[in-house]
Amino acid sequence: ANLADKRALEALTGNAVISESSAVNADAIEAIRMVHTTMQEDLGGLCTRQEYDRQRIDDKFDRLAASNAHELKALKKHFGDQLVRLQEVDNVLQRRLKGVIDRQDLMESVLAALPQKHHMLFGGFAMVVPMYVLLHLTRD
Repeated sequence: ANLADKRALEALTGNAVISESSAVNADAIEAIRMVHTTMQEDLGGLCTRQEYDRQRIDDKFDRLAASNAHELKALKKHFGDQLVRLQEVDNVLQRRLKGVIDRQDLMESVLAALPQKHHMLFGGFAMVVPMYVLLHLTRD
């Protein structure tokens, strides 16, 4: 009976050790599952965050491209308008210059028609008038 008791005790003790080991393993497995779940949630959160960041960057580039296109269009219009104004000013200046040249030609022809002794007096006058006209026209 002693041997049978001893074997029964060993069997019980062995089962207890196995049972305790199973409980420890079950706890470890549960802890691993929790860590795994947490890691999956973190990974899911990171993927979501990465997608959110990527979308924000894409949106910023889209807005930047749209803004640049708008600014480029505005600049083209601005410089186009400036070019039109410059051409208008150029036309006005060309007409004024032609008028000055015409007046100078007229003065020279009048001077040529005068007797020789009046040339010096009228020549000085002919120099002052175009200067006055040029100064007056460029002042506008």
